[in-house]
Amino acid sequence: MSPSAIHSTRPSQVEEVELELQHEVQNLAEHLEKGVAVTNVNAQKPVKRRTTFSIAPEHMKLAQQSFRPPVTVVTDKKSFLGDIQADSYVRRDSAIDLDDDDEVLTPPPVKADTDYTPHEINAKDYMDKVLRGKIKFSPVKKREPLHMQDVRRRVAEKAAKMPDDGVLVVKTNTDQVASLVLPQELKTVADRDNDQAQVPRIEITRDEDVVVCIIGVGYVGKELLEGFGRVFTSIGFDVSQNRLDFIAPEFADFEKVTLTSDVAQLAKGTHYLIAVPTNLHKDHSVNATHLLSAISMVATYARPGATVVIESSVSVGMTRAFLSQYAGTLKCGMSPERVDPGRASPTLIEIPKVISGLDQESLVAIHDVYSKVFQKVVPVSKPEVAEMTKLYENCYRMVNIAYVNEIADACKKHGIEANEVIDAAATKPFGFQPFRPGLGVGGHCIPVNPYYLFVNNELPVLEFASTRMWARPARLAQDLYNDTLAARKAFSSEKADDGPLRVLVIGVGFKPGQNVISCSPGLAYAQAMNDIGSKDLSFYDPLVPQSDVPWMRRLKQQEFTSEQLSRSFDIIAVCMKQTGVDWTQLERLEGCVVKYY
Repeated sequence: MSPSAIHSTRPSQVEEVELELQHEVQNLAEHLEKGVAVTNVNAQKPVKRRTTFSIAPEHMKLAQQSFRPPVTVVTDKKSFLGDIQADSYVRRDSAIDLDDDDEVLTPPPVKADTDYTPHEINAKDYMDKVLRGKIKFSPVKKREPLHMQDVRRRVAEKAAKMPDDGVLVVKTNTDQVASLVLPQELKTVADRDNDQAQVPRIEITRDEDVVVCIIGVGYVGKELLEGFGRVFTSIGFDVSQNRLDFIAPEFADFEKVTLTSDVAQLAKGTHYLIAVPTNLHKDHSVNATHLLSAISMVATYARPGATVVIESSVSVGMTRAFLSQYAGTLKCGMSPERVDPGRASPTLIEIPKVISGLDQESLVAIHDVYSKVFQKVVPVSKPEVAEMTKLYENCYRMVNIAYVNEIADACKKHGIEANEVIDAAATKPFGFQPFRPGLGVGGHCIPVNPYYLFVNNELPVLEFASTRMWARPARLAQDLYNDTLAARKAFSSEKADDGPLRVLVIGVGFKPGQNVISCSPGLAYAQAMNDIGSKDLSFYDPLVPQSDVPWMRRLKQQEFTSEQLSRSFDIIAVCMKQTGVDWTQLERLEGCVVKYY
């Protein structure tokens, strides 16, 4: 539908729509979120405007229809401005010229700093502020619907003027917080045509052979490529050629799999599974940069009718906010990955797969393909359910691990062995699941997923558990260092050496059998020992190379003997029982403290 298709109502004939049409206006706002493009232009004459904003019923009718491509509603730039709680706006098509005898009301003066177009809002900068906690939203109940694009613009303007250490708190409707937190960029039809002009735009047909593109072949993407590559022609895409070269031997016997860093190859795809990292910034705010980049890339090359699924972990509402602008052209949804690195059983295809779609057509398209790969597919009603499912699963583990560690600390105070308590409790045949104490939690999911929930939720129990778990390695490192130093002074027959202690950290991968150091408790422990001022700080982990931890010396395998360890270290901290370590060497040590976590 082109812009010229919506000019049946002249501005002077626009019917006034009072507050009774709030429901329809809300409906329009929802459609705007789903892909109705809004463009501001400098009209030759100002659009008729009154205190209560109006909307042409014809435009409302068009907005409630399906958009392939989206409807483009064009309005005068200044008339687009309005209060945050404005109910609707006068819309006009730029092809209509006002006659001289038409009644025209001049809009009120607008300050220069609020004269804008939506494209002038830096969406990435806005989102970065939101995810870093610089812009926060306080849900409140309000009767009047909010116009999302205008609120975002107002928030963006205020946020741009904030000092670096400032935080902007926005009170808005409870049911619209997610849309504000995770804004989408609305594009005109012309913009989309320009974006997609570089690739063929032939629509995908139902009988066309499936070609699955896995975007990002890290530990999740690689597993997906193995699963889908056994059934469908599959393309594993990654921007890192080194990563592709590293995993290439594992796919040497996969006839249907191609590995590439050539983005143009994505034009061959019919289905796109996005499995790029969604990590945290140093301040624990969410970093969605890789995901946004991947979506933009896929949207450029995907043909109409293609299916796009986010596998990466995201905040509740992200899938809709990031993909709804493509809903009229692409089938979009979310299926949270459940890959557990190093786990041999159950296999990827044996783990039930949760799937969702932005609409029923998308869900059916996703189900058709996923059901041919996974033994059990679990459809849910909408992406928000799938997103929350993944976060609930992992945050459940975070809270329980934090709790069992507190119990272990309490047991130590009472002279009780924590694992004996857990084993005894595990004999209860119902209502209990055993968790084991340790140094902390690590990996790509459990430590970071709580912060995806914190973007638009208040969860004080989870927040406290997460804070405690992130701080635990440093606290335990300080405790051991202080206790060892005090013991040296207390039991030394001569004047005690109060100089820095020599420390070896064993196990800096985030869990046994893994060389991944993402959010590794062992690495955090080592960093704390370094900050304390430890001498000759070293690590030993057969699976983690020196290049991954360049700031700390890696002990060589031939140096891992009881004699050399006794001579070289005062403290040996076993942060994780890594595979490939000869643990018998720690049984014959003299003159050093060995601590197992």
